[in-house]
Amino acid sequence: MLRATQDLLELRRWAERRGGTPCRHWNGRIGLCFGDDPWPALRVGWDEFEINFCLGQCVCVYDDAPGSNHVFIGNGEEARAHVASSDPSVSGAAGPTP
Repeated sequence: MLRATQDLLELRRWAERRGGTPCRHWNGRIGLCFGDDPWPALRVGWDEFEINFCLGQCVCVYDDAPGSNHVFIGNGEEARAHVASSDPSVSGAAGPTP
């Protein structure tokens, strides 16, 4: 099931349980890398990740299913669009930004 959070402790615990580490992608966006991800990315520390996550007012959308490492990080509008595209029954219009 998809979940959305701005709680960095929740995000870090979820990522570390799955072997994820913070990274910066070639386009400058922060993200999480898992094992041998196909995307070229620069590994960064949690301190850099957390600062950029907060400054960018980011939201993390992740799948909490066991073994899943599906994650999206972006601003509130991008997160709503990501959820809506993942589940057509979600309009993205209801409720406040997580």
